[in-house]
Amino acid sequence: MTGETIGMALGVHRGNGSRGSFGLSLLAAVGSGLVGAVIVDQIGSPAALVTIPVLQLGATVLVQRRTTRAAGT
Repeated sequence: MTGETIGMALGVHRGNGSRGSFGLSLLAAVGSGLVGAVIVDQIGSPAALVTIPVLQLGATVLVQRRTTRAAGT
């Protein structure tokens, strides 16, 4: 799970031209991964594991968009 979390944050950051904040994206991926793990634990269904990467991707993309510097600055 660690490699997937770091890889997702790095991939989204590089896909954004390295313009956003990698650190905040990584933090968002880790945080949303932990939230997803708690959700899966509470639900008790292994099928809910699908929610973890979806939450991580959404959070990471959102952070990259919010922290991207405008072109030319």
